Amino acid sequence: MKSLQLKSLDRFFKAKSVVFIGGKDLLVPINEIRRRKFKGKIFVVNPKRDKILGISCYKSVNELPNSPDAAFIAVPAKNVVKTVRELNQINCGGVVCYAAGFKEIGHQGLSLETHLIEACGNMPLIGPNCYGIINYIDNLALWPFAHGGFSPGYGSAVITQSGMLSSDILMTQRSLPLSFMVSVGNQAVTSIEDLITYFCYNNNVRAIGIHLEGIKNIDNFIKASNLALVLGNL
Repeated sequence: MKSLQLKSLDRFFKAKSVVFIGGKDLLVPINEIRRRKFKGKIFVVNPKRDKILGISCYKSVNELPNSPDAAFIAVPAKNVVKTVRELNQINCGGVVCYAAGFKEIGHQGLSLETHLIEACGNMPLIGPNCYGIINYIDNLALWPFAHGGFSPGYGSAVITQSGMLSSDILMTQRSLPLSFMVSVGNQAVTSIEDLITYFCYNNNVRAIGIHLEGIKNIDNFIKASNLALVLGNL
C-alpha cells in the first residue's frame, strides 16, 4: 500500500469531523457516537428535516461548511452514487456505506457498485452493505447499532465480513480489549488487505483478527498477512 493510501485511511479512521447522511436510520448511530463521547464535529445531511436529534440538518452535501473527515451514508442504494460523488468532490476523508442493494443482489446491483467505485476515486470507502467502523482509541463510531466493547488504550483490530459476528464480539461480556472493529461488507473500494496493512502500522493495535467469507486478491492478502507476521500483529 502506498503512503498516500495509508495517509487517507489514517484521516478517515481518526476523523475529527463526521457527517451522517440519511433519515431515521441515523438515530442510533448518532446516539452511539455521542455515547462514546466523540469530541469532534458532527454534521447531518437530510433534505426534508430541519433537525435530527437536535442537530441542524444541511439540505445537501454541498452546503456543508467544512470537508468532513468521515461520512456515514444511510440512504437508498439508488441515491448512494450521487452522494458519494458529491463527498469526493468536497474532499471527504472516507465513507461508511451502510446502504445495501449492490453486488450482493445480482447483476443490477453489480452495475450500481461499479458506478460507486468510479464515484469514489481515491477516497476510502467501507462497504457497501456493511455495519461500518469503530475506533475505540479515539471514540469514533460510525456504526448502525448499539454496541459494547472496551479498550484500555490498545487492543485487537478485528476485521470481519459478517455483521452478525461483529455484533456478537462487541456484545459479549468476555470480550478482549479492542482498538478497532471493522465490518467490511462488499469491499467495493477498501479491502481486507488494505486494512491489514493499515493496522500493521498502528502502535495501538496489538493483534489483528480476521473473519473471511472470501478473498478478493490472494496475492495482496498474502503480502499483507506476511507483513503482519513480520511485525508481530497476526
